[in-house]
Amino acid sequence: MSRYESKQAIVYFSNFLHRHFKELALSQKEVIENIDLITLGKKEKGTLSTLYNVLQYDHVKAVSVVSPDMKLRFTFPDTGSIGADLSGQTHNREIQQFKQPLISSPFMAVQGYRAIAVMYPFFSRDGKYEGHYAYLIDFDALLKDFLKNSDIAGHGNM
Repeated sequence: MSRYESKQAIVYFSNFLHRHFKELALSQKEVIENIDLITLGKKEKGTLSTLYNVLQYDHVKAVSVVSPDMKLRFTFPDTGSIGADLSGQTHNREIQQFKQPLISSPFMAVQGYRAIAVMYPFFSRDGKYEGHYAYLIDFDALLKDFLKNSDIAGHGNM
């Protein structure tokens, strides 16, 4: 692949990711506003589990809630990582600092796979930051799907 083709591939993949995440982000904004993530009771956990089942087709591998002290409060499916300290992950520190929706760079998730996190902060009624909600995208599956549907490296039909 020439240098020009490599640059084209990067731009194409970036656009692919942007479209993919924009669609997911728009659908999730309403969800985050309608679930009591502070209480995180049985009903809310059930709703998040159902959400995971709906989003699996978009390479979503987990739906999680992270506390303000960057501990994993809830994740579905549960891989035994609840309670894990996530403060070593740059994107968790950034969302806590900026308190704005965020899409991470690829990273190794505590669940054991390379992921991209799409995160939304949530707040108490008085505006206090209470943590964030995230769904993790399987980066390798997303990349494989992209390559299958493109003409990069001789795969697919861009």
